[in-house]
Amino acid sequence: MLNAPVQASVNQTECLINQKSKRSKPQGNYSQLLYQKNKHERTKRKDQAWRRLATVNKIAQKAGYNLPNYSEKKTIAELLQLHGEYSYLTGKRLGTYYLSTLDIDIRKENFAEKLTERLEKNTACLLDYLQTSYDQTKKGLHVDILTPEPLPNEIIYWVDKLGKKWNIGSIQSLGKYVVGEDPHKSFINNGKWYWKTKNNEEVKITLNQFFFYLSNQEKTVEKQNEINSSNTFPYEAWNSLTKEWEKKVGFWSEKEQKIVPVQQDLKISSDIKEPLRPPTTKHTTIHAKLLRKQKTNLEKIWKIFYLDQQGHRGYFLLNDYHRNNFNLNIGTTRSILLVNGWRHRFFSRVL
Repeated sequence: MLNAPVQASVNQTECLINQKSKRSKPQGNYSQLLYQKNKHERTKRKDQAWRRLATVNKIAQKAGYNLPNYSEKKTIAELLQLHGEYSYLTGKRLGTYYLSTLDIDIRKENFAEKLTERLEKNTACLLDYLQTSYDQTKKGLHVDILTPEPLPNEIIYWVDKLGKKWNIGSIQSLGKYVVGEDPHKSFINNGKWYWKTKNNEEVKITLNQFFFYLSNQEKTVEKQNEINSSNTFPYEAWNSLTKEWEKKVGFWSEKEQKIVPVQQDLKISSDIKEPLRPPTTKHTTIHAKLLRKQKTNLEKIWKIFYLDQQGHRGYFLLNDYHRNNFNLNIGTTRSILLVNGWRHRFFSRVL
């Protein structure tokens, strides 16, 4: 069933490649000054406390990086000196757009030589079409994308003439991160700083022209939980929560359209105190009786106190979205899934 449309895509891609080959290319390379300027500017825009992330061998070193109150105090230069690499969070605002990353793997152990050659050819054509600077990685490349709305986290497939689908990368967006610099990564100056689109659909349409297809249908359960963060952090649900945290702790202020500097640590008064420690697990399930609720110093955030079956008392934070859409009446007993943050636990859903 896939042969007909795939063959059509092949012909279309070949036409694009032939057209590109006929175009006159500028003589010589970009000057070293322009190269350094572009590299510095792209890095500077990621050197922000709510975006940069400490990683070692691509593994995050700080829990809760996808929570609204996340902040990394060390600069990119300090992270590079300490770990030899740094990463940046995707799916977050960059000015009036949202920053995501196109991650394409051209070279994998299970890729035949002809497949790698084909991917290299079409990827080169895509980059020529975009005229966007990118990062060359050990297996492929990263292209930063700016879209008016957050892109979904999706898998990128290559479909051959026999209809077989090859996983060649992904779109990294909300709740994800990408390595910004390590010993295997190098900046390639290819024009604009970012691939800026008018709408999210433009990304899919453009990739399809070059044989790259987006899909979120064939993921394992583990990958689904990792990639589809909307189950735990639905964008609409966390939007109001995120803005409140941003205004308090120094993140992007939508109202003022600028960064509000950090004044002091966010404090939520409580008669129940828990030690400040990184969570060992991402989620906690409780079956507990809801005792009482209390407003916090954040306008749309409530603190809900509970008593679980083991006799332990605790609390979790609840935003307006969840408070209006779930039955959490005081005095009732509920089975609840909580998301573990750095300082607090957040309500996710009723089980």
